[in-house]
Amino acid sequence: MANSNSAFGFRPVGTLNAASYSGKIRKYYVPADNATAIFIGDTVVAAGTSDAQILYPGDAYAAEAAVGAATSKVLGVCVGVEPLYSDLTVNYRKASTAMYIYVDTDPNTIYSVQGDSTAFTVADIGSNATITATAGSTTTGRSAFVITAVGADATKGVLILGIDPDPKNEVGAYMKFLVKLNLHQFGTAIVGID
Repeated sequence: MANSNSAFGFRPVGTLNAASYSGKIRKYYVPADNATAIFIGDTVVAAGTSDAQILYPGDAYAAEAAVGAATSKVLGVCVGVEPLYSDLTVNYRKASTAMYIYVDTDPNTIYSVQGDSTAFTVADIGSNATITATAGSTTTGRSAFVITAVGADATKGVLILGIDPDPKNEVGAYMKFLVKLNLHQFGTAIVGID
């Protein structure tokens, strides 16, 4: 049975330093002038400034973040959003809306991520791959980011560590991999094998 195309972005599953996931989660602010939605599982970059205001009493100023492009050095992956109290049905960072997001900033986090329609093989383990940034689902709040274009190139977004052990995962198109972010603001770009 072939894999289905059901992208979910980057899902943390562990770290290089531990048997279980215990990522470093930090809170970031995304201002209303940012017109791009951020979904759970999207890569995130630093926006180079900080919150000009405190949205909720008792909150500290938070650094700004934005969705990461395919070749960006990223802070990490969005793993949650602070509720939008005016609309509790929103389960992602809504475009053009001031909100806080939670980002796993650990450069050693291992993520599960789906590949695109490329016919992937076991030989892709150890290679680099490019992140394809696609808008997620406003219904589920999940990312639709996938990986593609496997090769040995330190400018690519991820390093493929292995194949996701999900029993429904098969070699080929839409295959799920275990990866680490290769272009991380707190890490180093690694050239994979080809």
